[in-house]
Amino acid sequence: MICHNRVVPTLPISYRLVANVAIERCRAGGFGGGLTAGEMFTSAEVVGNSANNQFTNSSQRFVFDTANHTLYYSGNGTTANEHVVAILNLVAAISPTNIHVVA
Repeated sequence: MICHNRVVPTLPISYRLVANVAIERCRAGGFGGGLTAGEMFTSAEVVGNSANNQFTNSSQRFVFDTANHTLYYSGNGTTANEHVVAILNLVAAISPTNIHVVA
């Protein structure tokens, strides 16, 4: 089993990788107030296997780009306002249950 914890010092996230499944922990206040602690996401809000970093509708909050293994966040669901939150080299895709918002 592969398992490690990492806090990215300049970004309000941490992740844990267990058996190649990323569990994202995002701090609610770190994204300009766009997230709420304990918030649950749907597949409409988390695109876990996109071939690029394009947000395609305003309900999307996270997009995982499988071409470069990068997780992006956008508070308004637009590519113009996206932010890189993690690079997950050992991860092929993510799902809404992989993202946890903490206080």
